[in-house]
Amino acid sequence: MKRLFAIALTLCMMFSLVACGGNASTEKPAEDPKPAEEADTFDYPTKPVTMMVAWPAGGGSDLLTRAIAADFPTYAGQNMNVTNRDGAGGTIGFAEAVDYENDGYNLLYSTSGVFSAQPLLREVEYTIDDFDFICGVGKKPMSLAVPAAWGVTNIVEWIDYVKANNIEVTVGTSGAAGSIPAFGAEALFPMLAEKGLTNYNIVNYSGAGEVIPALLSGEINCGFFHPHEAQPYVESGDFTCICIAEEERSENFPDLATCKEQGVDFTLAVLEGYIAPTGIDPEIRDYLEETILKILEEGSNYSTYREGSRHQTLGTSGQEFHDAVVAQSELFQTMFG
Repeated sequence: MKRLFAIALTLCMMFSLVACGGNASTEKPAEDPKPAEEADTFDYPTKPVTMMVAWPAGGGSDLLTRAIAADFPTYAGQNMNVTNRDGAGGTIGFAEAVDYENDGYNLLYSTSGVFSAQPLLREVEYTIDDFDFICGVGKKPMSLAVPAAWGVTNIVEWIDYVKANNIEVTVGTSGAAGSIPAFGAEALFPMLAEKGLTNYNIVNYSGAGEVIPALLSGEINCGFFHPHEAQPYVESGDFTCICIAEEERSENFPDLATCKEQGVDFTLAVLEGYIAPTGIDPEIRDYLEETILKILEEGSNYSTYREGSRHQTLGTSGQEFHDAVVAQSELFQTMFG
């Protein structure tokens, strides 16, 4: 989006002398015309923008948004303040956001699951039509992470290990009941049971910010969340990811085998992006789309986050993000509705 600049128009006034009969007369100069209607000047943002993340601090959603927020002043000239309002898989924060001012200063981080999965489980106090979509920023495939101390590197080794050691697998998902991670675990683990993993228990957390400490402390012994969220702990020697739920191996995790490669026909990813309460000025929406996509391309803080976490950048328009969420919603309605 290009900022509009008022164009100064210089009007030249001409005077004419008209002879009538033998007498010279001077016409009264025309009145100065009204100034041409000035092009609208775009004046946004003029104050800090608030970005609400409806999941806990410290998780992938939060860290991604804080990285983008750190770059925002460089491209927009104002700060972006990140707030967290977690609970019920994001639905509490989204229900509150319906009543936010749609002035462009109240934005939300969104996953596809708050629209495609949560409404299948519970009554929610919002719909997709309550929001305008700004842009898509990422695609987060699901993965399984286990303690690195177990020394396993794939699904078969993992199942053999827990069976040999009589271990009940307690898997923590990075989403409350009704979230994509929760739905995904309920679909994946019966498939794993067919491979011999019959002793398991699924526990739903509100985000990776809770799953990661639980896995580190031994409260759970398996995490079902996103590989970029696990990556710092893989590098530190705490976790090992044993699969990724993609059709093909991810460019960001080329050494991580897909579930399909390992005989489990399972793929699942969360789409993520930014939205605003419906009715936002289209010019502001376009400006935010352009600015955030620019940050994804060249923002220094986001680049550091992406390189460290191997975040899978999406970088799509708001309309494309919206359409992808609608498509996922229709698919989940067919599968789980």
